[in-house]
Amino acid sequence: MALKAFGRVHLAAGEVREVTFTLETRDLRVLDEHMRWAVPAGSTTVLVGASSNDIRLRGELRTRPE
Repeated sequence: MALKAFGRVHLAAGEVREVTFTLETRDLRVLDEHMRWAVPAGSTTVLVGASSNDIRLRGELRTRPE
């Protein structure tokens, strides 16, 4: 797991705000068995939270073979 698209959003108590961010292809790359950068096909879990101990939202990102 790695931190990507980090940004700090300050909210007042009870305030709700929509936040958008973009994950680029390079953000999803890993080194394959031939030591080349590749985006693996399959599912990646996306977590959004106040901290790594306080996850507020979970989602799934699906990728196809390159």
